[in-house]
Amino acid sequence: MPDGLYANIVFDDPQEKRKDEIASGLFGAVVGYGYLKIHLSDYFNFFTGVTGAEKLVSRTTLVRIDAEDWEPPDPKIRSEIRKAGRDGAMVETFDASKHYDCFMALMRQTEQRHGRAPKYSPEFFRALAALARNDDRVVWKYVGVGGEAAASHIYFIAADTALNWQIYFNKKFSALKPNQYILYTTAKELAARGVRYLNLGSSPGDAAGLENYKNKWGGEAYEYPCYRKLSPLGKIL
Repeated sequence: MPDGLYANIVFDDPQEKRKDEIASGLFGAVVGYGYLKIHLSDYFNFFTGVTGAEKLVSRTTLVRIDAEDWEPPDPKIRSEIRKAGRDGAMVETFDASKHYDCFMALMRQTEQRHGRAPKYSPEFFRALAALARNDDRVVWKYVGVGGEAAASHIYFIAADTALNWQIYFNKKFSALKPNQYILYTTAKELAARGVRYLNLGSSPGDAAGLENYKNKWGGEAYEYPCYRKLSPLGKIL
């Protein structure tokens, strides 16, 4: 599965009663294609009929955002959000015609800071920006300062949940608190659309500080199955 995303099935109503059979068939088709490694994250519990795969437990952090008076419970986070507003942080909907080059520089800078190569090509981000213009399930927010990108967040909406899929951040603008401001203002915007949960994603096992930060937003753990199937070669690689 793509980085951090979940498996899902959209049923025609008459087929809903066959969901276990369909899910098992789909997984079998994926296995039959010949992948070395398969990880299927079943956030929505659609694949309960899967057999012949190892069942692991995955965990993410969910924040309930649909109360009209919702705010992060942590006073420091709330203070940082107010500071960003006072300091003039402006959250915009990403516009590739204006923001693309600055975003790409930000993306490469962020990946370099983490010591890894970019996962996605320039063509991928152009296509995603085009999709976001026409599909309200893709929400892309951007903060720029003086001709540079300060932060970029990409969210995917599924049912009543928004997944905070990708964050890129320029540490030069840490004092502005753009990440906190984007997350808060986007959560309020999405809640007005009927979104109930903000999914802050899974944290690596050795990232206790990151997990603690997510909890400051009012996050609670949510567990779901992940089905893993490795070919003989996949077990070696």
